[in-house]
Amino acid sequence: MMNIPWGRHYAVAAMLLLTAQTWAQDISPELAQANVSALPNYRVSLPKHVRYPNGITHSSQGDLYVGSVSNGEIVRLGKDGSHDLVFAASEDIYSVTSLRLDEQTGILWVASPDVRQLQLSNASVKSVTKANHRIVAIDLAAKKILQIWDMPKQGFGNDLTLDGQGGVYVSDSINSAVYHLASVDGPMQLMIHSPELVAQPLGPAGITRDPQGELILGLYSEGSLFRVVKHKKRHSLVKLPLTRALENPDGLLALSAGQLLVLEGAMTSGDGKLSVIDSSVSPHTVTTLVSGIESPLNFTLQGSSLYITESRIRQRLLGNSSAPEPTEFFLRVVDISSLQREHLL
Repeated sequence: MMNIPWGRHYAVAAMLLLTAQTWAQDISPELAQANVSALPNYRVSLPKHVRYPNGITHSSQGDLYVGSVSNGEIVRLGKDGSHDLVFAASEDIYSVTSLRLDEQTGILWVASPDVRQLQLSNASVKSVTKANHRIVAIDLAAKKILQIWDMPKQGFGNDLTLDGQGGVYVSDSINSAVYHLASVDGPMQLMIHSPELVAQPLGPAGITRDPQGELILGLYSEGSLFRVVKHKKRHSLVKLPLTRALENPDGLLALSAGQLLVLEGAMTSGDGKLSVIDSSVSPHTVTTLVSGIESPLNFTLQGSSLYITESRIRQRLLGNSSAPEPTEFFLRVVDISSLQREHLL
């Protein structure tokens, strides 16, 4: 596995694109399914001060924005290899588990829970009083916080997805709920709460909106997925039939052809995966695309490049505070162009 400094990333990506084109021509569909980890992918080393990456999003200009789960720093990674600090660690944003950039409004949405119990060395919140899990809206151009919402009932706002109209949906991993923020000026409103979403220790985590506008969310500890169906005055849940249970589904991304990309955090096995779910058949097939990813948490798709935050946080999530902390952190970059040409995605 190659580890590429951020400054050399795009040159290497161009080289691997040629490799992917050859791979697509030479590999059979059967081998593509059996040897899916051969999908072109590599690691990009993050700047030294970026630790435990989680939330990630991108702009149409090609910039990436990455947030740290340990201290709330948000950095911009430019396509020219540059990097700079967008938002410093503070007691306003003390962790980042999800980032979503809405370029229509210029707002960078942030999920910021209190994760001091993980005992990460560079945590920014030092007080002994437990902090509220919260959602934050940032004016990206001004680098200014516009609004902060504390999660209702001490909930855990884990992941975000844009609603396409200036707001976001929020998954609550503790209170088995999904909330909606319609705008930066509006209140946080409960969208759905159901016993079907109860899972211990964590329920709803990854959340995405499909091209039809329906939400799909994953139960982290249970390994299942649900579709949220909207009716005139209420919402209902439909459990998706899968060919196998997912190992801690986290990041989700609905694609236009009825497929769903999912990151499997793999707390038990440690073998983090990028998988694809095909909803055109029942039960929906689950196919592993890339394995061996260290604690994948979230991702963003820019063209044919999928950028995954490889957090290396598993030992802390397991409560092993005596394990040595990693000294280097990465993005895993997966080139899915060959799969797009093969109509697998």
